[in-house]
Amino acid sequence: MNRISIITVSALLLAIPGSTVYAANLTKDQSAKRAKSTLQQISGQIERISETAGRMSIQSREPSYAEVQGVELNHLSAEINRVGRELKGLESETELLPPWQTEAISRVVPSMHKIATMTTDATELFNKSQSQLFASHYSTEASQIASRAKETATLLGNDLKLEKTRAKEEHLEDAVNGGRSATQGQ
Repeated sequence: MNRISIITVSALLLAIPGSTVYAANLTKDQSAKRAKSTLQQISGQIERISETAGRMSIQSREPSYAEVQGVELNHLSAEINRVGRELKGLESETELLPPWQTEAISRVVPSMHKIATMTTDATELFNKSQSQLFASHYSTEASQIASRAKETATLLGNDLKLEKTRAKEEHLEDAVNGGRSATQGQ
């Protein structure tokens, strides 16, 4: 079996931003809308990271799944790096974003760094103990990655839900105040 090379996940947020790099001339409103969409996408990606790591934890207890673990680790690392590039793009324009988005990003970035480090550690353990993976603490490490990713996805999801609720309240308040102005003018 080919030895899985350690993917440099720890360089997660140092990678050159990909397609999420935003044009410098976007307005604050355009940036905020785009960032919100990207944060929603990132939330889903982190949820998938959690699901993948959880599946890896379960599968690693069976000796016959050792080869699958290498493939899953590569997939997990790629997904983490993808999230890192997205976050790097968002970080590059925090001055154009509303405070709630900036705060959400600042909470997610350190957590994703931790997930990347944990994944690097799991990869190193995998490389050392492939033949007896089920007998190592690899399963526990994969489970911890899943838990941390789930917490991060929940945190970001809650931020998105809260902002959606605030936007609805603001819209209703505007509708009520706009209705009062129209009836007072008659």
